[in-house]
Amino acid sequence: MKRFTGVALAGAVAFGAAGAAAQPQGQQDDADQAALLLATLVGAHSPTLSAAHKTVLTHYLAGNGKTEARAGKIVVQADQVSCTAGDEDATSFTCDLKFGADTVHLTARAASQVFAALEMAIDDSAPSPAGRYGASVSGLKCTLDAATIAGETDGGADCVYVAGATSGPPASDPSAQPVTPINVDDDSSLLVAALVGAYAPASTAADKAVLTHYLAGQPTLDAAAAKFQVNADKVACNSSNRDLKAWTCDLTFGAKTVHLAGRAASELDTALGLTGLLQDVAMGTSTIGAKPMRCTLDPAAIAARTKGGAACALTDVSMAPS
Repeated sequence: MKRFTGVALAGAVAFGAAGAAAQPQGQQDDADQAALLLATLVGAHSPTLSAAHKTVLTHYLAGNGKTEARAGKIVVQADQVSCTAGDEDATSFTCDLKFGADTVHLTARAASQVFAALEMAIDDSAPSPAGRYGASVSGLKCTLDAATIAGETDGGADCVYVAGATSGPPASDPSAQPVTPINVDDDSSLLVAALVGAYAPASTAADKAVLTHYLAGQPTLDAAAAKFQVNADKVACNSSNRDLKAWTCDLTFGAKTVHLAGRAASELDTALGLTGLLQDVAMGTSTIGAKPMRCTLDPAAIAARTKGGAACALTDVSMAPS
């Protein structure tokens, strides 16, 4: 797994640097699409958030929100959000969300979504011990302005937090990225393969059942399954810092194109970022993807939880021949 790197986060990093002097020591501020995504995912589990406000968050995840313009300001708070993942067990995403005396424990797909959103928000990198990765924040407070978000102009989501100790592989150097495919064989490649494979017309029903088990964090159920591939001619996702709830992805399989929006698109977008693919930003819109994507899954290796088993070759969509 690799961290979000490159120009995609240049605006967020610049904002953080400019606002650092105005923040209490150690506190960071994020005011972009990652902030809205993190707030909606964490807020869904908050024991103090009202049912009405949780409904608004559900609409944001679905890519809607114009009808929520009068919802006022929504505050999502958590004492701590702490997530881990690991290369050795490619399905071992976990998160603990602490709200006062209450702790919500997430695993598998639900945890992978929070993990990816947290990674996108804090954009931190450090050496990785023993193939494990972690990210955490404390004192999380996100303020969502429903009127601004509904206006689809700019802003409306702001999160402040103190980033905790993190661990992960060194961030890749964007200038060193080759045009040839990057090769990824870890939890991020398995996550992307499982998400894309669910829509691949060439994937059999048996293959899709295996992928469903991987997303559920159950790799041992299919140890005896044969190796199989998940391929796509093109996977491209777009997000916007003007309309924070606007996420879309197009998956191309030969003559067939599958269009994703809302939560499904945000999940795939952030998962692609974990592989080390770079975001390409222009006029407030970010694009990330692969052209093509070629993945080979070895259920026996994945079930062994020793490392590997989901090898993907990804050619960055921004550098692939048109």
